[in-house]
Amino acid sequence: MKKASYIFYLIVFLSVHYINAQTQENHGNVINTFLKIGYKAKVSINYEIQIINNLTIAPKILIPLDFDIFNISLGARADYYFDDLIKLPEIWDIYSGIEAKMMINGDNFNFNIHAGTEYRFHKRWGVIAEIGAGSELTGGIGMAFHL
Repeated sequence: MKKASYIFYLIVFLSVHYINAQTQENHGNVINTFLKIGYKAKVSINYEIQIINNLTIAPKILIPLDFDIFNISLGARADYYFDDLIKLPEIWDIYSGIEAKMMINGDNFNFNIHAGTEYRFHKRWGVIAEIGAGSELTGGIGMAFHL
């Protein structure tokens, strides 16, 4: 009888775990492009990789709109998605995070925090709005492409 109880509880546990794993939203495997406004207008492109549920990291590149090759920045960012905490529908994402970047010529290092939202109007496409502050005050609008 004890073995049957243990097997029953194991089946229930695995079933709940499987159902929960199936309902969690995947935030990784996304290419985000932004038009950043602030100190200087830039185009920002990053690729999000999901580390654990609701947490992503992303390498990024920022290209100034004057296309000065010496002002291109490389960096990384980490984002935490609050969707599960506030029970948002899957078409909405609200996130916050940190980022660090450095100009290719090495004379400028920036560290910022940011917050943003995405509205997914299609299975693969979304519109993004973001604000940030730290070494520089920034804001931006953009598109997300979910692979």
